Amino acid sequence: PVAADMMAFAVALSFELWDSPTSAAGVAGAATRRRTPGEANAEHVLKACLEELGEEERPLPPPDALSCVTQILASLLHRRPQVSTALGEEGASELLSKLLRWSLMSIDYSVPAFARGYRTICFGSAAPAPAGVGEPLRAAPAWLTPVVVCAHQLLSLSDLVKLRASRRELDAGLQRHWVARALHIIYAFPGMDSGLAMACLQVLSRLCSTAIGRKAFLEYEPRMLLDSSGTCLKAPTESAGGLLLLLRWARQASFPGLLQMLADFVLLLLEEGPALQQRMETEIVALFTPQARVLPARDISRQLFPLLSRSP
Repeated sequence: PVAADMMAFAVALSFELWDSPTSAAGVAGAATRRRTPGEANAEHVLKACLEELGEEERPLPPPDALSCVTQILASLLHRRPQVSTALGEEGASELLSKLLRWSLMSIDYSVPAFARGYRTICFGSAAPAPAGVGEPLRAAPAWLTPVVVCAHQLLSLSDLVKLRASRRELDAGLQRHWVARALHIIYAFPGMDSGLAMACLQVLSRLCSTAIGRKAFLEYEPRMLLDSSGTCLKAPTESAGGLLLLLRWARQASFPGLLQMLADFVLLLLEEGPALQQRMETEIVALFTPQARVLPARDISRQLFPLLSRSP
């Protein structure tokens, strides 16, 4: 509540806490660069948020604090580049590790699949029971959605592969763990709402844009198939990895655009590198016409984002 009141107060202020784009550009172009007021404010806000979450060895923070702080961080990381700069590569990696560990604490592994809501058998594999049939499907805790949303923002700002000499790529092990954790969450909470479902799919789409994420996704083995006796579930020896989980989402997990996102995600898994490269070249050439031989890089990035996001 304190953090929420602080953000509401900051929004209502009559003066700006952050630098305007023009002033930031002017300062960035200076030979001797000094820290701007916006950057200083970003560091103070970030420090307060991280202190509220506590040290890495700390167990799960209070749910209200965790939910509020991760919402604030996700919003600021999306809207204010100063916060991403203040956090830095190492800070982003450490925060991703914390969120990974806390998200894992949301799952009680002693609960069997039947109790979670996998009470329907479809083509030999388990599926969540329809609404109104038996007990409600197991829902996720409310704080888990902002945690996954914040993780998606951090992953979007991180380099998954080596792109620039001045920056290093995100640890491959951390990428694999986040793919597995997102699928763990989908499996553990078949009664999740649309917000968490969208956040999980966005995390998977981001991570599976590289070979590391795709391999981790396809190697995932959920217990979704019946064994030979037909009495319990087992992990398949060969399957499409976590794809079966996404195709078995319950109705309450649906959101506008879900089917299109799933179609794009499957294409991401199946598309070969040379085919994607050829399509990128065709789309880039098509942008330039005799009337528009020069385009700003931002316009090119915006128009080609659906393609560029499929291969960093």
